[in-house]
Amino acid sequence: MGASVVLGGCVALGLGLVGLPWSGACAFGLGWAASGIVFTAIGAVAAQVTTSARAAVGLGMTAVGVAYALRAMGDLAQGDPGLLSWLSPIGWSQQFRPFAGDRWWVAVLPLLATAVLVPLAFALRSRRDLGSGLIPERPGPPVGRIDGAPGLAWRLQRGLLLAWLAGAAVMGLALGSIAHNVQGLLDSEQMRGYLELLGGEQALTDAFLAAEMALMGAIVAAYGVAATSRLRHEEAAGHAELILATATGRVAWAASHFGLALGGVAAVLLVAGSAVGFSHGTTIADPLGQTLRMAGAALAQVPAAWVVAAAVLVLFGWLPRALAAAWGLLVAFIVFGEFGALWELPDWVLDLSPFRHSPRLPGAADVGAIAGSLTGLVLVTVVLAAVGFVGWRRRDLHP
Repeated sequence: MGASVVLGGCVALGLGLVGLPWSGACAFGLGWAASGIVFTAIGAVAAQVTTSARAAVGLGMTAVGVAYALRAMGDLAQGDPGLLSWLSPIGWSQQFRPFAGDRWWVAVLPLLATAVLVPLAFALRSRRDLGSGLIPERPGPPVGRIDGAPGLAWRLQRGLLLAWLAGAAVMGLALGSIAHNVQGLLDSEQMRGYLELLGGEQALTDAFLAAEMALMGAIVAAYGVAATSRLRHEEAAGHAELILATATGRVAWAASHFGLALGGVAAVLLVAGSAVGFSHGTTIADPLGQTLRMAGAALAQVPAAWVVAAAVLVLFGWLPRALAAAWGLLVAFIVFGEFGALWELPDWVLDLSPFRHSPRLPGAADVGAIAGSLTGLVLVTVVLAAVGFVGWRRRDLHP
């Protein structure tokens, strides 16, 4: 919570120093801080429910996804912020209306939510066993059925993957259901004239869907980071040493988790894109066509997320104790890809983000350029993975 307050203060200070009204700058920073505080309280509750930190992170990410979906449906489905937007902590941060009214009273909502969630987290903590959660881990079968390193990797990571798949389906259905309403946001005849020149209302819908797919690609890359980082967790816990003492080789063991991370990224994005397409297609009487169309658009985001996962493997192979920096790397990639142009950063800096090279689909695009971009991202993934495996084979195990 302290970090959220510091971040909000830095944002407000930065906006004020560049010449924006201080009242609006403070409202903007307060919105960021309040949102962070609420999700911190949600994380505290999630930490009492599950036994592992990884599962708690999964619950927290699900809460973020639900909050985003509620905000999106509340804002777009009803034109004005509707009831669903007011149920979302992300929606609250926007309802502060910085530089457009500065609604200070909105701060009451995140404060009330935090005042409920924090005591709830402490109450749940007092009721669970030490080192466990309210939902305890179930014992395994008396006779093991895991066959090899891939089977073990699946057993360890299936819960995380299934949670991401469910969250992607829910978010995709929510976003797809509101895509057809985007065209109704343009009330100006002049703007509608510009829209016709760009390709009509379909172009606006495709632009919205393409932006959502790009956002999905960046979000799902976080799954790739978490799944690949499991290698370091297994090593630090001493599990890797036990496995490698058998006939299982280093590369085979690491490849089982890394391969599951790559396959999981593709599966989550495929589910998300298909859900968006099905939901959107249902509203325009073309469910099958839109499902296939959006599934292809989602799969086009996969190679960029693979590059991020491969970068995590490089850190694991050469700098395992600095693996936490992978999350900072992901944030940097997203920031460079989304805001670098606004900050007028050099092109070579912008090109460092793999998300910048992902095609914006659906919509009109050059097939050759798309194929070239995707091929380049796949090749970068292969090279980074090779570098990571070489480092893993050369170094000693570290607790």
